[in-house]
Amino acid sequence: MASHQQQQQTGPLLDAGPLPVKAIRDQARKQLVDALDSRRGKKVLVLDPKVSGPLALIAEVSLLKEHGVEQLSHLGAEALSSDVRSVLYLARPTLHNAQLIARQVRANLTASRQQAGPAPSLEHSIFFVPRRTTACTRILEEEGVLGDVSIGEFPLDIVPFEADLLSLEMDNVFRECALDGDPSGLFYVARAITKLQALVGTIPRVIGKGSSAKGVSGLMQRLRHEVGGAGPAPSAATGGALGGGKGAMVDAVVLLDRAVDLVTPLCTQLTYEGLIDELLGIHNGAVELEGDRAAVAGVKRSKVPLNSSDRLFQSLRDANFAAVGPALRDKALSLQADYQELAPETKTVGQMKDFVKKLNALPEMNRHTNIADLLSKATRGSAFMGKLKVEQGLLDGYGVESVAEALEEMMFRMEEPWQVLRLMCLASITQGGIPAKRLDALRREFLLSYGHEQSLLLAALQRVGLLRRPDSSRPSWPALKARFNLIVDSVNEAAPQDMAYTFSGYAPLSCRLVEAALREGW
Repeated sequence: MASHQQQQQTGPLLDAGPLPVKAIRDQARKQLVDALDSRRGKKVLVLDPKVSGPLALIAEVSLLKEHGVEQLSHLGAEALSSDVRSVLYLARPTLHNAQLIARQVRANLTASRQQAGPAPSLEHSIFFVPRRTTACTRILEEEGVLGDVSIGEFPLDIVPFEADLLSLEMDNVFRECALDGDPSGLFYVARAITKLQALVGTIPRVIGKGSSAKGVSGLMQRLRHEVGGAGPAPSAATGGALGGGKGAMVDAVVLLDRAVDLVTPLCTQLTYEGLIDELLGIHNGAVELEGDRAAVAGVKRSKVPLNSSDRLFQSLRDANFAAVGPALRDKALSLQADYQELAPETKTVGQMKDFVKKLNALPEMNRHTNIADLLSKATRGSAFMGKLKVEQGLLDGYGVESVAEALEEMMFRMEEPWQVLRLMCLASITQGGIPAKRLDALRREFLLSYGHEQSLLLAALQRVGLLRRPDSSRPSWPALKARFNLIVDSVNEAAPQDMAYTFSGYAPLSCRLVEAALREGW
């Protein structure tokens, strides 16, 4: 009961928005419970690490224990160390996971046979998330364990993070579509939106940009027909009706290919929450801290939830970091003034109670003051400021040659390779490609700095068009920048009037596209 209450206190406030997001979570919890209860008795739950984080957002450990889970383990190839005879897997339907499961099943069966004396038979159950695939079944068959396992599905399509934020938590979809030629992720997107419509009503307008958006739109229409719906197909280019829409809680859905806006994910987020993610890392709605400081290697870490249950964080999360310090100072001064005004001989019990409630904000104040201090030290450093200067120069339209020296210096200082690659890709996209001689020089320097094993990564970036040489076409960035007013010279970071404050002058292209779609159409 205590764990459940803690979950309620630290979990996001899913009822705070206009959509039935809590119902989505409750449905996922019920489906999880059904999967657990399909195997009687005590069981070991083996989780794909890609599933364990999202799972924690819909169910607490106490719920798992109530339904027979005696042990939690992450997926690996070695045999499990447990006397429990029922093993249940929750894993993404990847070939690698299928191979790992097959090896572990064989190892478990071998270890069981080697035990002295009669032992009850092992039961292995696999629930693929969000659905089973023919390829995974074939792998299990080729590995010789298909007859030793039962296979099911746990359809965890949508993971609620906040009342206004839902995610499929499928971070490899762009790679799968653009590099591997595997469009299966588009089906998951279409199915998730179709499920959402079962709760909010048929969304009357579907707008999209890009070939993948068109594919998702077509799959949505097909899924509607399969469940008995009707209506004309939506247009992924100009928008269109899915049919119905009477009483719908959502006016429109906008589908955007990641390839339509490759610039924004390469830029540095400058909101409070964005910088925490950039510098400390937010995973499944939590940041790892040591006490109230950032976790470091070799030191015990604790996860601190960052969501709407933390009222101070909720008020700061979308603010530009430049405005966070003054906001925290004002909050501290307010608490100090309340304390100084407290005169016991003139205060009623009710007023004392109100003051004590205000004191409950002190742990939040301490936490966010320490986090802000960490961020402030990092953002004042020469490495961060240098990277931001290169980034903003590229967005403004300065050529590759003007930032090449800074990139080479970052490699010489052995800064994180992904930071260097982000800037190289940003230069390639904003300039319509990097001149062949300069690109070869940067590639050579990168491989010398970080190792020739990185050559496969560089080749993959070139294949998807993130790193390329110029061609005969004109760069699209200057035209997009002018058409959508992507660079705003004067931004009031304390009282912003334009979304460009989120990147201190750059308005995300994808957000401008959504604005244009809903205001004037495409």
